[in-house]
Amino acid sequence: MTGFSAMARRIAAGVLALFLLALGAGAQTAFAPAVVVNDDVITWYDIEQRARLLQVNGAEGGPRLNAAALEQLIDDRLRVQAGERFNLAASPEEIDSGRAEFAGRIGVDAPTLAQRMASLGVEPAALDSFVEAQIVWRKLVNGRFASRATPTEVELDQEIAIAASGTTRSFRLRELAIPSGPGQEEAARGEIGRVLDGLSRGQDFASLARRFSRAPSAANGGDVGWVPETVLPPGLAEIIAATPPGGVTQPIETPGAISLYRVEDTRSETPPWAREAELSLQRVMVPIGQGGEEAARAQAEEIRAQTRGCGDIGGPAAEAVVEPIDAKLVSALPGPVRDVVRLLQSGQASRPVASDSSVDIFVVCSRSGGVDDATRAQLREQIRDQRLARLAEGYLQELRREAVIERR
Repeated sequence: MTGFSAMARRIAAGVLALFLLALGAGAQTAFAPAVVVNDDVITWYDIEQRARLLQVNGAEGGPRLNAAALEQLIDDRLRVQAGERFNLAASPEEIDSGRAEFAGRIGVDAPTLAQRMASLGVEPAALDSFVEAQIVWRKLVNGRFASRATPTEVELDQEIAIAASGTTRSFRLRELAIPSGPGQEEAARGEIGRVLDGLSRGQDFASLARRFSRAPSAANGGDVGWVPETVLPPGLAEIIAATPPGGVTQPIETPGAISLYRVEDTRSETPPWAREAELSLQRVMVPIGQGGEEAARAQAEEIRAQTRGCGDIGGPAAEAVVEPIDAKLVSALPGPVRDVVRLLQSGQASRPVASDSSVDIFVVCSRSGGVDDATRAQLREQIRDQRLARLAEGYLQELRREAVIERR
């Protein structure tokens, strides 16, 4: 089964189910259809295998686990179906890599994973089906939303400026999300009620997230790591900020989902790149003469446009003065200078700044620490991943709303 395509597996499951029905099997069999998702059959055997796979990842057994397994399978069918519309599939090499990624995510090596699966009766095809859906979905989401999710340079500068302006509060969070699209509202509230009942009886939030949550973080017990306050929606940020470490929020209803968050810890910090950057500069001063500040500013802008670095100041007029400034921490620079240079990279020139007798631009000769190219790339990737996760969740809810899901 490992080498079969998603379509082949579904056809095989459907044919087998129809064959069993044709025999007149009155009792429920393992391969009888449990749910049909847009003509794609999920059997009772599929549900059992997914539930056991969740147990490999630490979930507790029971009827509620079967319900969570079914909801995951429905989502996976929708993910693969959406990918097939764009001719997306997972290669054998990608599935091999996905198995290794799954093992690493639960903290074991490949042999240990195989032993754990065998002890719980999980067939390799069940893991391959899960991995395939994740790979196809990742390709689809990146292809569909990557351009929208990637921040522009202006947006990135804005995020950096916000973080660099002072301390940033971050929260270590776990999440548990239950879909509540049209027709699912009451069922979702019932699921959240069971989660709250479990919490009141001392059950672990991480275990409940593995069992009930449908967020991508469910496999990790809902752990989403440290989340800066600046990337949370304002309303959610206020709720999280009011929840003490170790506390769990009240259910939060948003379009398409009901969520709970556990605040593991909080911290306030100034990012290292915001407090440790050291710059050496050249100051280019254009005296304010008879033409006044406006004329000096225009000349400074012209110099800035032609400047390519400290060794190539752009043709200043004879009266302009170039003065080197030794390396200083950004925090040690005068306020107006700090504001215009803190985001600049080596070779870039600042916008003009007026002083008492001149209009100045500041050219960065060198920069150590701070927002270097590597840091910008890392921040860009973080913002992109956060946006992609939100867009992917919304897309999945859209697929759910449009799907024909028949429960047998």
